[in-house]
Formats: sequence, C-alpha cells, structure tokens
Amino acid sequence: MRIVLFINSTLGIPLMVKLEEQRCLRGVVITDYSHEANHSAETFAKHKNIPLIQVDKEGLLNNLSEWLKQLDPEMGLCLTFPYRLPEAVLDIPTFGIVNCHFGALPEYAGPAPLFWILKNREKTVAMTFHQMTDVMDSGPELVKVAVPILAGENQGLLGARLSQLVAAQVPKVIEKVKAREKVLFVSVSATPLKRPNLQDLTIDWQQQDSEQIEALVNACNSSYGGAITYLRESMIWILEVSPAEVPNTALLAPGSIVHSSQQNGLFVLCSDYRYLKLNILKTSECILTGTKLAALGIRSGEKLGLGLLSPNQNLSLDKQ
Repeated sequence: MRIVLFINSTLGIPLMVKLEEQRCLRGVVITDYSHEANHSAETFAKHKNIPLIQVDKEGLLNNLSEWLKQLDPEMGLCLTFPYRLPEAVLDIPTFGIVNCHFGALPEYAGPAPLFWILKNREKTVAMTFHQMTDVMDSGPELVKVAVPILAGENQGLLGARLSQLVAAQVPKVIEKVKAREKVLFVSVSATPLKRPNLQDLTIDWQQQDSEQIEALVNACNSSYGGAITYLRESMIWILEVSPAEVPNTALLAPGSIVHSSQQNGLFVLCSDYRYLKLNILKTSECILTGTKLAALGIRSGEKLGLGLLSPNQNLSLDKQ
C-alpha cells in the first residue's frame, strides 16, 4: 500500500519511521508551523529520500492537490494534523484519507481529546481510525481499539505510548478500506470539544477533590505546562502530585499547605480533606521540586489559589 502521512507533532514520528521501514511511505505532509516535530520530519524525509511538502491553510487545495496527484498514493493517513482537508484533496488517494484520533468519537472529538479524557478520569482511551470527510473528526469508523490508561499517567506519557501503538493497527485499517464496498460504515456526527481555556486549566481548591485535582494535573502535563494555581498571588503551574497521608495537621481551609519541610516537601489539603504532595512545580522563572520550594521559604499555613493570601504575607517568591 502506497501511503502518504500527514503529521504535525512528535506523536507522528514513530508512525513515520515504521511506515518507512515497511517500505510503504510514499510522502509526508507537514504544516507550516515551526517546531521540533516538523524539523525532525524534514530531516528524516531528506535522509530517506522521501518526498515532503509543507503546507499552510491557503495552500491545501492547489499546492497539496498537485503534489498528491504526482505521487499517486493509494491511501492517506493522518495523525495530529490540524487542518481540515477539502473534499477535492480527500478524493485523490485511491482509498481516501484515514485519520487516527486519540479518543472515542463523537464523545471526544476536537483538538484536545487526551486533556479531556484524563481530566474526566476515564479508565481507557480509544484509538479511533475513521475515513475522513470535510468535517473534522467525522466519517465512517474503521477500527477502534481501547487502550487502558495507567495509574498516574499524564498526558505526555499517554500520548507517547499511544503513538507507539498506532502502527500495529495500520494493517487492519488497510484491510477495512480495501473492503469498503462490502462493509457498512456508520458516519459519525461530531460536536468537537473545545481547547481548554484558563478556567479549565486552573485548580479550584474549594470545589475539586484530591482525585479531580490529580487528574487535572496529569491532563495538563505536558502540553499545557501544568495545572494552574496561585501562590502569594503569583501564578504557578503544578506538573506532578501524588496522594499522601499527613498525620496530626491543623484544621485548615482547602488549598492550605499543611506541611512543609526540606526533607519531605510540600503537602496541601484538598476539599475532600485528603492530601496531595506537590512533587514538581513551575514558576515563571524555573521548574523545581516541592522540597526545593520548601527550602526557599514556603511554610505551613500558606494557601494556594487566588484570594487566599495570608495576612501580612510577602508576595514575592524571590528569596535572593
């Protein structure tokens, strides 16, 4: 099968390598974004002498159409490609273009499925392969595989693990598209979930319990830089937490730091009166551990969140 691959993130790199190893990769399409994934794809394609084209939204119809017609692929395969492909482009490969979406459709249609899946504390994530139409994340479903989500797995780790599993499903997808006249496909009508906004990314210490906060932290790591909260009225990002037992603590409000030490780190109280240890955090200046932040002077009784500043509290995190 002669395949053209459409990618726009590092999640597509393992699939690109695997298709080339199987001698079925005939071309690579990347976006006009300047980031590591596109640079890696360009380097790989050049090294392997594989045709590659970089396209923007305006050039999808004309430039991409002519390029595809010259390659004459049998099938296109998309993974994390953000642009809506016009019908004229979708019709060029003999068997059309198939999208791999990390999430069940239509429930998790949209550009950020892994965020919402982890935030919602789902136990599995579906790798959904569907024939593309000119409506994003809709079309006949071809193959769907449920993958268990590991305990404590964050967005970055989950995405990387899924990207390693995609290639194994490609033979099943090829079998399905070749039998398209014999198989009854059911179109998916999708109402996409939005990208998370500032409120979605921000911890609500008063309302969210410890499991919800841990899920949000995992959902935000790494694409969104961590779950947002505030310390001494400065925005910080929490990248990793873990459930903890903290004996003999004072009765404090949710969001309060109940224990702080250079040996053990920082522990915070949640609305369900369970505790989370703050393992890894980020400020506007650096990434650091909870133990390091404790060493910099964060003390028990301080509070996380806007409007939770203790009286007479120094606003600055800078101890230099």
